[in-house]
Amino acid sequence: MLDIKLKSNRKVRIAIAVVALAVMALLNVCYFPTMNKNVAKTYQGEQNLNWELDFEFLRALYQGTQVLYYDQVTQGESAGLSPMQVFLDTEKLNGDNSDWITESFDDRFESHEDNFHNYRYRMNYYATLESENTDKNLKGLLDKTTKAAAEKELEKYFSNLWIMRFDEYGRMHIEVLKSDNVAADVLIKAFQEIEEQNSISGMLEQGFDLKNARLAAREVNNFTVVYGIAADAGDGLVLAEEGFDIWNYYASVEAYALPLYWLMTLLVTALAFVLTSPKIWTDITSVNRKGKWYVLEPAVLGVCMLLSGALYRGYGEAVYDTYLSGLTSIFELGNRMSWNVVMYLLRSWLATFLGFALLYLTAVALSPILTLGVREYIRQYSFLYQIFPTMKKWWEKFKDETAHVNFAEKNTKTIIKIVVVNGIAITILTCFWFVGTLGVIIYSLILFWILMKYYEKLSKDYQVLMKATNRIAEGDLDTEITEDIGVFEPMKGELTKIRTGFKKAVEEEIKSQRMKTELITNVSHDLKTPLTAITTYVELLKKEDITEEERKEYIDTLERKALRLKVLIEDLFEVSKATSNN
Repeated sequence: MLDIKLKSNRKVRIAIAVVALAVMALLNVCYFPTMNKNVAKTYQGEQNLNWELDFEFLRALYQGTQVLYYDQVTQGESAGLSPMQVFLDTEKLNGDNSDWITESFDDRFESHEDNFHNYRYRMNYYATLESENTDKNLKGLLDKTTKAAAEKELEKYFSNLWIMRFDEYGRMHIEVLKSDNVAADVLIKAFQEIEEQNSISGMLEQGFDLKNARLAAREVNNFTVVYGIAADAGDGLVLAEEGFDIWNYYASVEAYALPLYWLMTLLVTALAFVLTSPKIWTDITSVNRKGKWYVLEPAVLGVCMLLSGALYRGYGEAVYDTYLSGLTSIFELGNRMSWNVVMYLLRSWLATFLGFALLYLTAVALSPILTLGVREYIRQYSFLYQIFPTMKKWWEKFKDETAHVNFAEKNTKTIIKIVVVNGIAITILTCFWFVGTLGVIIYSLILFWILMKYYEKLSKDYQVLMKATNRIAEGDLDTEITEDIGVFEPMKGELTKIRTGFKKAVEEEIKSQRMKTELITNVSHDLKTPLTAITTYVELLKKEDITEEERKEYIDTLERKALRLKVLIEDLFEVSKATSNN
């Protein structure tokens, strides 16, 4: 029963939250039209839609006359002529810009063709020499006998009818037969301004800084074009909307919307804390919840969205949607009910509701701070905190692996790990646009610091290795490397083998020297014994008072001792030969 009651409490809280947020969003939407009305009164000038001539379109039409003229001139025997050959007298080009003009004029004219092409199939025209893009009798406007009848017939099809004539000197004359939205003198003046910069001479003079542009230019001449803009094309081709800027409107709305927005933020936050209070709801506890949902990071993201104004911009868009509905008061809805108005209001309500829902969830995620405190909240509710020990372990393992590279083995996996870690870091940083650029700079500085520390450690380990090697070379065969020398760690074992080999060789040499000394001592002793006997008996033979028998005995003894000495000397030679392999 208790479990069912607790589950019911959760459902009740969810229902209360959804209904409360929906009602709050609805009340806001009901106030939005009044807010727009107040903004309109204060910022009336900013909300008026100002219209001006679309100079891009008119410029494309003027350039179109040059394109049509070129198309007709290059028919028949003149086919294949370049725009430069048609519109320039190259013999009269002078100055430092001559080469530049001849190289780039055709490309510049090609841009005129592109501009005209953007509008070419959205209007009707007729050009002398039978070039046209219409099934209407625009040609009849050029004949005095048929002009009146043709003009009357074409009025019902076209909202704008103009005749653009170029005389034998290339001078333009505009005749406005019909213009529903623009005064004829305004339109003529606009074309005259366009002609100054976009005629062939104007292009040479301003685009290429050519001094004798009028002498070198061959303008469109003896040529007439009739332009007609269909009535169903609207004003978009002739008139362009200049005024209303949504961001300027947001700035205007801010004075009214911002206080209400922060008030609603406080109310939504209060609602969240009430619905998550352990004192009110018996099934809520914030103790010993490790291993459940980790909401610190989403809460931080929500706070960042709040502080950055992302949620407020959504609120501003909701206000703007009610502006588009045309309502100045919610009480007008009964008289102005339509599908479009309902859709605008529904979008406003949905955007406001979602914004409040994000605020509510952020407050709910942060609410345990009141009972746990910041430190315990981070420990229990942070996903990064929970995986930090594992990440630290991985990082230490990665550092140890990169610091103890064994060059005797393949290190492809280590290299791949380094590349992947670096790629992940750069990818994450580049996802944050300008802040990511700053992050890349900081990351590069950190990487530089790590590499410098690694280089210093590498240099230090190398010095330790070299000192140990020098001591061994100087004869200190008892030296040992006790420090961790990083990537040179495998060399420690090899150095130990060398030291052991040296000690063994030295011990063998000492043993050999000792044996040689003992051999010399023993041989000296063995040689000394018969030599002493020989010396003694020689002294005895020198005596005159010895008998013949004694003399004979002494001589026999001398002979034996001499033979013994001979044998010893021969043995010594044999040993010497065996030792020297000679």
